[in-house]
Amino acid sequence: MKHILRQSLLIALVLFQAIAVGQSTSAQRDSLRVMVRAMKLVISQLDSSGPSEKAVAARMELAAIVKDKEAIPLLDAAAALSDSLNDAVLEGKARVALSKRLSAMGNHKRANAELLRALELGEEVTAANNERQAKEIAD
Repeated sequence: MKHILRQSLLIALVLFQAIAVGQSTSAQRDSLRVMVRAMKLVISQLDSSGPSEKAVAARMELAAIVKDKEAIPLLDAAAALSDSLNDAVLEGKARVALSKRLSAMGNHKRANAELLRALELGEEVTAANNERQAKEIAD
């Protein structure tokens, strides 16, 4: 299912680029708005079935194409969903992306806090992997 979502979003991006070629700036903006609305609809549908990795991925992909001000709530939600799914790797990715956007907006204090949390998550994942490998060696 994740693969299908990625394909549909990739197709939407390719179509957007194909439509945008040769269009005026105004028409390009309109095409982008249509694609953003479509992606928001996908997120809404994914949310209706409960927290999922697909919902996190969709938010992160939408955040990549919208302005910082709109991306921050999307990335906040992606990090929170990842946390509720106990997916430290996905949460770390969301927090790194959030940190970049916050930094670009000049909110360096919060950007640093998000980056530190992402580093902590990375350390947790590394420790869990090391523990798992030690158990495998012991068995």
